[in-house]
Amino acid sequence: MNELQNLLDQDKFSDSVWLERGLNPSDKKLCLVLENKLNEAIKKLLELPARSSESEKVNFLKVSLLSLNPFDLDTEEKELVADYFSNIAQIVNINFDNELDIWMYGFSINKNSSPKPITIEKTISESCSKCKALLNTDILKERKGVSSFWLIVQCNNCNEFNLLSLPENIDRYIKGNYFVFDTLEQKTYLLEQAIEKMKFYKHKNEE
Repeated sequence: MNELQNLLDQDKFSDSVWLERGLNPSDKKLCLVLENKLNEAIKKLLELPARSSESEKVNFLKVSLLSLNPFDLDTEEKELVADYFSNIAQIVNINFDNELDIWMYGFSINKNSSPKPITIEKTISESCSKCKALLNTDILKERKGVSSFWLIVQCNNCNEFNLLSLPENIDRYIKGNYFVFDTLEQKTYLLEQAIEKMKFYKHKNEE
């Protein structure tokens, strides 16, 4: 439990943590929310009875993880949160990979688990602005109440930056021939603001 206490005492979303990963620090308010959520999970885990089963610990961590909406975070933020939960799982000696995969990607990529058939409800298809390659987004599940998002992506074919629109009520999806740099909630970012953000990433990538 000393390892959990040490993790609790760390400043897990400080500027130095982001910079060590080669990233610009995220918004201070968001970092504080993530810090508090993670600390709350660690504190409650420390309070669990010593004889708690693996399934009880997995279920507890799953509830804590699901309290964070992955659509509210960009790719780098999700990866850092997932790394911390993976670290916690290792400390308490449980397998939490499947739950992390589903939270991050919408499906499990655990090679040790039996593959489950993926049902694609529909596909959103847009063309790259430079090479015209199809940038497909396969929709796996829809759920009412999920906000619409802008996806700032880089085409795998020509590396051009593109702005894709993810409509409302998309709960889980698989990205196609592109890499996601950031996700922006459309009720917060107007089209012009999202374009400026995309230009920022493009400029940083060209430096």
